Amino acid sequence: GRIYTISAATRKILHELKAPVTAKFYVSPMDKMPTGMKALEQDVIDKLDEFRIVSKGNFQYKIFHMEAANIVGEPAQEGEESLERELQSKGIQPFQVRAIVSDEVAVRLVYSSVSLSYKEKPEELIPKILPDNIHELEYTLASKIHRMTLPEIPEVALFAPYEEKAVPPEIQALVGQLGAQVPEAYREDQYELLELGLDYEGFPVTRINMNEAEPIPDGVKTLIVIEPRELNDRQRYEINKFLHQGGSVFLAVQNYEYNYSTSGRQLTIFSEERRPGINPLIETWGLSVASEILVDKLHEVINLSGAARIGPFAVSVPVKLPFHIRIPQSGMNPDISITSRLSPLIYLWGTPINLNDEKIKAQDLRVDQLLQSSSDSWLIPFTTSPLSPSDLEPKLVHKRGPFPLAVMVRGQFANALQGENVPPWPKLEETSDEIEVEIAEVEPLPPEDLSPSPGTLILIGNAKIFQKEIVQSGGHFAFFLNSISAITLGEDLVTIRSKQVIDRSINRASATAKVTWRLFVTLLVPIGIAVAGAARVFLRKRAKRNYLKALLLPESG
Repeated sequence: GRIYTISAATRKILHELKAPVTAKFYVSPMDKMPTGMKALEQDVIDKLDEFRIVSKGNFQYKIFHMEAANIVGEPAQEGEESLERELQSKGIQPFQVRAIVSDEVAVRLVYSSVSLSYKEKPEELIPKILPDNIHELEYTLASKIHRMTLPEIPEVALFAPYEEKAVPPEIQALVGQLGAQVPEAYREDQYELLELGLDYEGFPVTRINMNEAEPIPDGVKTLIVIEPRELNDRQRYEINKFLHQGGSVFLAVQNYEYNYSTSGRQLTIFSEERRPGINPLIETWGLSVASEILVDKLHEVINLSGAARIGPFAVSVPVKLPFHIRIPQSGMNPDISITSRLSPLIYLWGTPINLNDEKIKAQDLRVDQLLQSSSDSWLIPFTTSPLSPSDLEPKLVHKRGPFPLAVMVRGQFANALQGENVPPWPKLEETSDEIEVEIAEVEPLPPEDLSPSPGTLILIGNAKIFQKEIVQSGGHFAFFLNSISAITLGEDLVTIRSKQVIDRSINRASATAKVTWRLFVTLLVPIGIAVAGAARVFLRKRAKRNYLKALLLPESG
């Protein structure tokens, strides 16, 4: 019989459909496809066929061969529109791909899109299917079908820092002379890709500042807090209230950042404390983000842009420090869908999570460790003084790992502010030179009557890995999206995503293993060859001696 690769979670989604889903595959003919995409149509059809067969009638598909020329050229007759032009308004349009024609690189317009329709719901669209993302097709189809079957898609709120910066007047004047307009201000946002990724995954996402003007919206299922900075009492109260009443929270904390300075061969490390202000809240639930610096022998090299100069040219300098921590698959929980089959992560300048087992047990909370450091990791006290690489070396007094780096906590979270008055929101008071935040002289509100309900918290001691320069590499984005999907929609969809291609690079050898292999190659192998040669010489001489003895023996009878 034929073997199908559809996961159990996808089967469940298809079997629970109340009405059939229709997929329409819009694709350019094979002869119009570049060489590297000629097999794409068959690959997509194979996957759609698997959906159709395992769905038992709940999934069907149609194929439409599209001509990009019909959308580029003029209509054949006035008032007559091609299928390609009709579908353009729905977002189904050709896209550019590179092709090699007669030993030259050319650009072609091709179609490769899928639309999904279910009952009266708006059509869902997969606008671009390529050989590079064909392995994601099952997850993309299943997730879109699952969202179409929900009465409403759970909403997500994202609380992450950004800065509004003014464009210098000289830049505005220069651009104005060129006849263009430039805005007076722009947003510098290190976490903008998280918002875009959530939107692409189909989550209704709202960016908030978590203040009186932009509180957590009603109806939000999941609150994402990235790199909180000096949380005030009211913000801690709102997070506590949200989690106590059954919400899901993803919390990424960054305690420290570092700047590097090079002078010749000398490297100096300057630390900067962030003060997130989250520990006073989460300590109630037996959790805290450690105050020490985490270092690990399993670490990576990063390049410092412009750290050195060759004549007039600035060049990058590779730096390898033990807080550029690499988390391979051996440091991830294989039994949780979020981290199962995840590509390696770089835990840059992160800190571990402290667990108070007594408090956790008293509240009957379930804690699953998602990420951990290696056994060759250690903690050193934080200092504001400049550091050198030698200061990061392990000493006998340092606490040794492994340490938990990310945890998922589920259960009924206690009200950390039980019986206390509701703190007032800080008020913005504008002064002559800048805007300052001050606590207004307002009477606190009486305690709220909260309705407890089990919630979920994912806590990670690193936010740097979600910034746009890093999040697209390794498994960082997948870890983030897996986490949000798991705590918002359930773990079924994450088990589908975990079937994707992962990095299977060989883990780096330890110093002891390297020495062992060097000895094996440089000493043991030559010694083995010499012993084998000596044994062969001995055996040949013995065979020759026995042969000569046989010749000298008198003939018998």
